[in-house]
Amino acid sequence: MLSTSGLDFMDSTAVDYDNALLNTGFGKFHYLLLTVCGLIYMNTAIGITILSFVLPSATCDFQMTSEDKGWLTASPMLGMVIGSYFWGCLADTKGRKIVLIASLLVDGICGLISSVAQYFWLFMLCRFFNGF
Repeated sequence: MLSTSGLDFMDSTAVDYDNALLNTGFGKFHYLLLTVCGLIYMNTAIGITILSFVLPSATCDFQMTSEDKGWLTASPMLGMVIGSYFWGCLADTKGRKIVLIASLLVDGICGLISSVAQYFWLFMLCRFFNGF
């Protein structure tokens, strides 16, 4: 049988939840993981709520109609709906770490481009990919 650090993975005996946690352990890695996940969550929340602060100025700059405001507000959410399927499938095939890094890179680049966008369509596209 295959064995790693004294544990037999082919053993069919059940282990209760508490014993599984004791065997797994808890340490610095888990605190680091919690911190990184918290920062990613904060980035996502800021990306969504930033439009409420930018929208009054963007209305004047882009001469937006009420419909344009609706599309702009909905574009990050639409990006999340489509992007979650895309990144999820990619993560299953390529690995979670590389996909997480790539998705955060796309988010950061689109956030930077949207901060200097001069056209409404470009701004909305960047906000879509910011949610993607």
